[in-house]
Amino acid sequence: MNTALFLALIFVITFLVGKLVEKVRVPWIFAALLIGFCLAVYNPFTAVTSSETFEFLAELGMYFLLFMIGFELDINKLKKSGAFIVRSTFFIIMLEAVAGTLLVHFVFGYEWYISLLVAMSFATVGEAILLPILDEFRVVNTKLGQSIIGIGTLDDIIEVLVLVLVMIKLGGGGESQGDERLILVSLVVLLILTYALTKFKKESRK
Repeated sequence: MNTALFLALIFVITFLVGKLVEKVRVPWIFAALLIGFCLAVYNPFTAVTSSETFEFLAELGMYFLLFMIGFELDINKLKKSGAFIVRSTFFIIMLEAVAGTLLVHFVFGYEWYISLLVAMSFATVGEAILLPILDEFRVVNTKLGQSIIGIGTLDDIIEVLVLVLVMIKLGGGGESQGDERLILVSLVVLLILTYALTKFKKESRK
């Protein structure tokens, strides 16, 4: 089976399952998650899903989802709730880091810094799942919705930055450090682009 036929089949199945779950007020994104989980358990299409074309399309879809998340941010509403978002994000990160590190260290027996890295890695918020849920209940553009997206986005940014900085600190190879610095620079550029796009969205609505 070629990639185009596989994607068409998956899209049709996702659409049909999504329509079914939407009837019980469950966002369609869970249909895609369910199908992805089933393919992770049993995947007869490994030749397709392991191809470079499929991996490129998967990354492209992820970037598009991230773009949509950034496009839904309202800078003015975020500014009004800025202090609340920062405090909430700090509290969430601290709670996730402490609880996750203790769990990984004492339950699985890893060293402290590895436990911290694992805790931070799993602490990121799934905005790609969160956004359709908020959209389903029509709260994306409300103060609550913007606060949730803002906290989740800031949480992810800080955690990814911390992970990159830790990897730079622990990394021994020059090539590895160069890659991690490139990731850091890319994150900064993405932040600037996100801000520019939200400003453009604001101007286009006038």
